[in-house]
Amino acid sequence: SGLQVPNCCEPGIATGTERNFTARVQRGSRVAYAWYFSLQKVQGDSLVILSGRDVTYTPVAAGLLEIQVRAFNALGSENRTLVLEVQDAVQYVALRSGPCFTNRSAWFEAATSPSPRRVAYHWDFGDGAPGQDTDEPRAEHCYLRPGDYRVQVNASNLVSFFVAQATVTVQVLACREPEVDVVLPLQVLMRRSQRNYLEAHVDLRDCVTYQTEYRWEVYRTASCQRPGRPTRVALPGVDVSRPQLVLPRLALPVGHYCFVFVVSFGDTPLARSIQANVTVAPERLVPIIEGGSYRVWSDTQDLVLDGSESYDPNLEDGDQTPLSFHWACVASTQREAGGCALNFGPRGSSVVTIPRERLAAGVEYTFSLTVWKAGRKEEATNQTVGATRPSVTRLRQPSIPAHPLFSVFYSMYNLQATHALPAQRGRLRGGGWHAAEAAGAPLVYALLLRRCRQGHCEEFCVYKGSLSSYGAVLPPGFRPHFEVGLAVVVQDQLGAAVVALNRSLAIALPEPSGGTTGLTVWLHGLTASVLPGLLRQADPQHVIEYSLALVTVLNEYEQALDVAAEPEHERQRRAQIRKNVTQTLVSLRVHTVDDIQQIAAALAQSM
Repeated sequence: SGLQVPNCCEPGIATGTERNFTARVQRGSRVAYAWYFSLQKVQGDSLVILSGRDVTYTPVAAGLLEIQVRAFNALGSENRTLVLEVQDAVQYVALRSGPCFTNRSAWFEAATSPSPRRVAYHWDFGDGAPGQDTDEPRAEHCYLRPGDYRVQVNASNLVSFFVAQATVTVQVLACREPEVDVVLPLQVLMRRSQRNYLEAHVDLRDCVTYQTEYRWEVYRTASCQRPGRPTRVALPGVDVSRPQLVLPRLALPVGHYCFVFVVSFGDTPLARSIQANVTVAPERLVPIIEGGSYRVWSDTQDLVLDGSESYDPNLEDGDQTPLSFHWACVASTQREAGGCALNFGPRGSSVVTIPRERLAAGVEYTFSLTVWKAGRKEEATNQTVGATRPSVTRLRQPSIPAHPLFSVFYSMYNLQATHALPAQRGRLRGGGWHAAEAAGAPLVYALLLRRCRQGHCEEFCVYKGSLSSYGAVLPPGFRPHFEVGLAVVVQDQLGAAVVALNRSLAIALPEPSGGTTGLTVWLHGLTASVLPGLLRQADPQHVIEYSLALVTVLNEYEQALDVAAEPEHERQRRAQIRKNVTQTLVSLRVHTVDDIQQIAAALAQSM
């Protein structure tokens, strides 16, 4: 009786360490001993059975070790259970941190080898603040003053410890947080069969110190406010790293989505995000009767009504699924009860033929074609056919499906620009426009500039997107009057467009501030300072726009130069301006037709 295990046990033992165990009883003879070492580890439990008064055991992995020892003889037995922790010795800790800025939370991580399991961490951030204890290899801390600080972490467990140190530099942020907004209804409507624009209005608050980063994320969910983790949707081939998101037709399946836009300044904590609830809706089926809305047909020939060109605009041409058809004669100019007594059939195929003997000369017939398929609403179109006695070659005209009426309402536009490359961007504001049948769909605004001289005209698309308020840097007009024509075109998702504004404006060459610096020197300074800053702000729209204004100002300035009397260093400076602009433009990523057109127009000016 009195089973004991002397000198056992400390709370923990190290993995892979050989340990000796001895059992004793206070009284008894011919006593045998059995040992059961049950190790509960991550990879599964293991059991080792040993016999004898003195045994040796080596734990092979970290976990909870339960030791049962049994002493027994012919007269009875006695058991004892011991529980202790098997832990990996901390061999190495690498201390890492993110960028540190005053009055902002900075994160620190202690990468622990071989494992952070059952390791405690004590952090000292070197600024006199109280230490911090964590059970995870991560911590956050806020520094109040800039400077260099020695950070120390002590990673320890029951069998070992390791101290790691690192020096961090705490800086003062050079910029304020950006501002971002999307002026949209609570629920944005996008047509799956159309190209869609969605654009965030970003105010970087003149920050060019850090590299600006933009990111669009799309999630499949009924609402951005719905709890849970929605499924993220991939958008291959779509540029999601700029404020303007252009979704090609058929890019997203029909359904509800949450669009998230994030703008951030490099590795700083300065960031802003916004969300938009988006519904991708199917477009209506398109019934088409070959020949258009009206045809003249000879009553000496069988009349063929062909609706095989009808289609579903929500599917690619090669992925079209079968439609159901129904033909009907809904009216005729004959005085008949019921409107039309013309009988024909079968009416359920895409093409029907009406025998000529059933057509009456001088009568106009109106036929209706209705198409539908599972899960989709019926759509119908009409064609009127005039039957004539003489043999007349039938006339064909393109059959264009009717679009919903596009009505817009104009409230105000304000254009202010007198010089190219002004200190303030010319501001374009428009409001009160909407599409009659798509209240939740964003409209597309295009700012077009045209300048002419001696029968030669140049046209530029300065901006195209969904912002109804936009500040633009505009190219100058041609000498001597510097007059340009500006047009604002408002377009809905179905392609219907209206010219909202069409007016002339004089945009002269800029005048360098102070008057002590020539225009060439001033332009060269802008290419060396403003253009790199715009590249760091990472919006290609502004880079293209500013590059176009720079090079067109240079071109117009050269028209009045006496090249023969110009110093060589001035020519070299102008050549360097063109080189800088060209290199800037060719460095931009191209993803849309709009990008290609804008960049090509600017490059043509820099040649």
